[in-house]
Amino acid sequence: MTIGWVGHGPGTGILDPPIVVNDAANPAVNQVFSFTGCSNVVGIGGAVNQIPATFTSATAFTAVDLGSAEGGGGCTTGNLHGGVFDDAFWNAGTTTGHMIACGFVSGTNTAQLVPSNPKMYMFGFSGTHLITSTNQKTWVVTTQREMSVRP
Repeated sequence: MTIGWVGHGPGTGILDPPIVVNDAANPAVNQVFSFTGCSNVVGIGGAVNQIPATFTSATAFTAVDLGSAEGGGGCTTGNLHGGVFDDAFWNAGTTTGHMIACGFVSGTNTAQLVPSNPKMYMFGFSGTHLITSTNQKTWVVTTQREMSVRP
């Protein structure tokens, strides 16, 4: 199963091992999530990919965009590491849970970001238990530091 674009430059491979989970909302099929800085899906740069653990070479997978260097779905030119699930996912699965991953701020064709700046993404799941960018939440990672006071 080809997920990333090997040979397309930095950030194109899969650096971290895929995450295999059982979804409490859909326990019949274990799911595999992988992360790449260069998806082979046209129009998607970096990506979170989801596929059933019982996949074959003919199985379709779902991909959501984690940004690109030029804003047009090209490779990020930066390495992308694995994401995490929030607490709601571990309690109720894809019914209320989310995947959180660090991707990139997309640039534009005239102002490319190479390497792209980091951006956090939080994705929910569709009614059919597939990761989706519908209603996604994002926030940009900055160099500003916040100080917290602990009791």
